[in-house]
Amino acid sequence: MDILDFLGIFETIPTLPKEFTDGAQSLYNKFRNIEDNPKMTVEEKIPYMEQWWDLNEKLFIGIPYNEKEVAQAIVESKVTLRDGTDSAFLRLYLSEIPVLVFSAGLGNVVSATLNHYNIKYSNVHVISNFFKMEKGIITGFEGTLLHVFNKNQYAIENCDYFKELAPRENVILMGDSLGDASMAEGVQGNGCILKIGFLSVHIDQFLPQYLEKFDIVLLDDQTMNVFNAILNKIL
Repeated sequence: MDILDFLGIFETIPTLPKEFTDGAQSLYNKFRNIEDNPKMTVEEKIPYMEQWWDLNEKLFIGIPYNEKEVAQAIVESKVTLRDGTDSAFLRLYLSEIPVLVFSAGLGNVVSATLNHYNIKYSNVHVISNFFKMEKGIITGFEGTLLHVFNKNQYAIENCDYFKELAPRENVILMGDSLGDASMAEGVQGNGCILKIGFLSVHIDQFLPQYLEKFDIVLLDDQTMNVFNAILNKIL
């Protein structure tokens, strides 16, 4: 699921002021093209991603947060997960294998979406941009703002969680942006990290970079078939 879907879901809530939705759309139009620009390096994009989220935070301050409205927005958006996600999460839960969902979207909406699909099991941990709130009003975001290219920094800052995973040195990492390839830098040990990348935009331009960063690159694949096939071999 695209990270920006989580932002888009929130923005469809009908009670939001027009100034908010217009502002969010304006930021999207400006910065998404930069994020997807195959001619820019990750290092060149990072300042723009930081600016995008700083401006997003200012936009969200003062906006009411209503869990029922978010849940309804998820239903009406008809947002879908990759085919086979539900069976993969269930199998990982039954096998007592930890699952870390790293999202540069809105953590509250990410968690609500996982709950909507009944896959927010006890082994699932979400690291994302969660709202700070006072009496139901958004006052900002908790901690360091997470964007698509600083997940390695976030992993290091959340090393306490990774310490809990210390006995499990082997990791299967999946992501759809180049920044996702560094998400496992907080994992200690000498185990194996298998990196699977999903590439669906600017395929010709980005493919060489994805092949350099990921062990497996899946082109325009909206399924979890490869991941589930791997689980069939190791579980």
